[in-house]
Amino acid sequence: MNKLTVRLALAVVLAAAALIPARADELVASAGNIHACFIDLQEVLENYTDYVKAKTDLEEWAKPKKQLIENQKGEIEKLDKALKKNLLLSEDAKKEKESEFKEKLGNYQEMVGQIQTDLSSKEEELLAPIKESLSKTIEEISKARGFNVVFDASAPGGRPILYIDDSLDITKLVVDKVKANSSADKSDKPDKKDKPAAPEKK
Repeated sequence: MNKLTVRLALAVVLAAAALIPARADELVASAGNIHACFIDLQEVLENYTDYVKAKTDLEEWAKPKKQLIENQKGEIEKLDKALKKNLLLSEDAKKEKESEFKEKLGNYQEMVGQIQTDLSSKEEELLAPIKESLSKTIEEISKARGFNVVFDASAPGGRPILYIDDSLDITKLVVDKVKANSSADKSDKPDKKDKPAAPEKK
């Protein structure tokens, strides 16, 4: 899984994590009223067509930016090596090369910072509706089944779960619902016209 994929998944996981109490003492304080379940959010995301499309779109958008960064980085590294090799340059020539290096390095750092800002904005644009839909789906299923605490079994470095009954796993319910609600899935399916009812046999 590349860094961009991890970043996307983490953004959605953190949004859904709003349903999970932030501290263990909150759970202890209301232990008598806890009705918990768990979900594998990574599995949900892998089966969520809208998320998969958003991830692909973001990776395609970022590809030329990544290439631009790599090209500029390569030029700066070459200039740096040339500076270290040309020890016999006059003092004025050396200062000129160093000035050129500093200018290119500053431009590179500014460009990387701007690309990171643009990436965050694009990521938010693509993921905002997905995060909202997923959080709503988890909340609806949890409330319908009487759960008031949801654990993410796939959270990186997440909360340790020593034992949990499989009957508390709502992953498949969420997967089924996001598939049914996925705009990407709906757009791929042809419209179905209602068939006329068969005439009653006499």
